[in-house]
Amino acid sequence: MPDTNAISTPTRRVVALDVFRGFAALAAVGIHLLQLPLNDSKPYSPFWMLCAVVNRGLLFAVPAFILLTTILLTRKLLKDYALKTYYQKRIQTALYPYLLWSVLHAFLARKMEKGFTWHDALVRISIGKSYYHLYFLGVILQLYLILPFLVPLFRKRPPISAVLPLAIGLTLGFYALNRYVIDYPYPGSILYWYTASVVLGMWLGSQSENLEAILRRWIPVSGIVSLLSACFYLPLAMNDLAHLKVNTFSFQIGEWTYTNSTTLFLLGFAVRVRLPERLNTCLLYVGSISMQMYLLHRFPLWAVDRLNFANPNLHTVLTLLAAGVLALVPPLIISRLTVKTKLSAILFGR
Repeated sequence: MPDTNAISTPTRRVVALDVFRGFAALAAVGIHLLQLPLNDSKPYSPFWMLCAVVNRGLLFAVPAFILLTTILLTRKLLKDYALKTYYQKRIQTALYPYLLWSVLHAFLARKMEKGFTWHDALVRISIGKSYYHLYFLGVILQLYLILPFLVPLFRKRPPISAVLPLAIGLTLGFYALNRYVIDYPYPGSILYWYTASVVLGMWLGSQSENLEAILRRWIPVSGIVSLLSACFYLPLAMNDLAHLKVNTFSFQIGEWTYTNSTTLFLLGFAVRVRLPERLNTCLLYVGSISMQMYLLHRFPLWAVDRLNFANPNLHTVLTLLAAGVLALVPPLIISRLTVKTKLSAILFGR
């Protein structure tokens, strides 16, 4: 999301991955949009179940952006390990927008939350919690910081047979570390929670010349794993949404397996299948303004959150569709009006 440059081989862009970025951006908006009826509906009613399955099904969006960003940056760093230029660009494209929008949300909280102090604001900004969706940009900043120190490990292109067990082992190790030692209440705001996505992204980035062939070859396996893990994960996720007790280890293993396998399957699908030209163009454009969508779409949804989305009738469906349009149109308009201006660089880092 924070980096809209094309992922490419040394000779040409892999356009399908730019298309997938647009699809992942829409999935992220869909997650927040469907949270509206989930907040109001009775758990396990037919309408709630439909929204819950789609909502949790779209949860691959965050790991997808982390994996895409890792692929892109790994390839760049393996080609040109110029750290000064690298960090200067990351400060402009991610750190400045993160601080600006975190401070903005802190001011809003100061006005709207009783007892909110500037100490609370500093704590929230430091942990990515000025507003709950800003955690993602905090995770990306952690990725930007640490990736140059990890990429050299992949310069010799280790085999996937060594990388995959490493990714699984590190993921389980970090889960145990957080559960039994650190006990941090917001592990999703820490990069180690996405170890599998980062390790796979670095490996794929190191295989840039064969990237498309690898993603095509993985379609059958990633599709089967995605389907099987969805059958295991989604019931647990629905219980979690309904505030029922779930086994956290089973839940987390299911989520990691589902989100990463689904990302790989959809990436392979995007590489293999040629979409209609108009749809392809739309997704490419959405992907190019994914930062604007990420930062702006929550404001319209926040404005309509006071409405009631509990009843599964035509009025609710139409209101939900209207909320989706409101979440998409302002970012599109603002990005169009500010493109290539200083205001865009200040607000969105590009």
